[in-house]
Amino acid sequence: MGRCTCASDPLARGARRWERHAAARDLWVWQPRPGYRFSCDPVLLAGWVLEQGVPQTVLDVGTGSGILGLLLARAGARVVGIDALELWAPWARRSAAESGLSDRYRFEVADARAWDGPEV
Repeated sequence: MGRCTCASDPLARGARRWERHAAARDLWVWQPRPGYRFSCDPVLLAGWVLEQGVPQTVLDVGTGSGILGLLLARAGARVVGIDALELWAPWARRSAAESGLSDRYRFEVADARAWDGPEV
C-alpha cells in the first residue's frame, strides 16, 4: 500500500487515530487505529461482484470505512453505504471525497433493520 497520513478522531475525544491509506491508485480509505481495518475480504467481494459486470446501483450494509462501496463506485456503480455507527460517517465521506467518488458514493448513518432510505 502507499503512504498514510494520520488525523485525530473528532468523535472519540482523541482516543483513536485515523489513518489514510492508499487502497489502490487514487483510492484513499481512512481507517482507525486501533480498530477495524479492511483486508482482502472486501477486495475479493468487489471482484466477485464485478465478474458479473458493473452493477448500476449498490446498497452496502454495514459499510464501515466504505472500502467495498468505494471499490464498486470506482468501477462505475452508484453506491449508498449505510452503517449504524456514526463515527464512520465523516471518514467514509472523506474517503469518497479524496478519491474523487463523492458523486457516486453516499454514506448514511442508519440501522439496516429500520432504514427507509431512497430506493437503491
